Amino acid sequence: MATELKKITKLAWRRLIQSEQGIEGILVIKERCPRISASGEAHSIIFGAGKAEGYNEAISAIYELIAPDSVPDGDLESK
Repeated sequence: MATELKKITKLAWRRLIQSEQGIEGILVIKERCPRISASGEAHSIIFGAGKAEGYNEAISAIYELIAPDSVPDGDLESK
């Protein structure tokens, strides 16, 4: 069974990642993404690609976890 994040935890992570320090941290993490080596044997290249894809999916999962639960309907300018 997957563990669900509490709303307060989501809000804290959202605040952090939207801050200057959070943006800087995410950029550093993205820069350290494993690189796919074009040299070597086929299985090494495929392994490297899978590793890089998993890394990028983990970063995307962070954004999905902290996304707002619902988007308000209607005209946003009238609120």
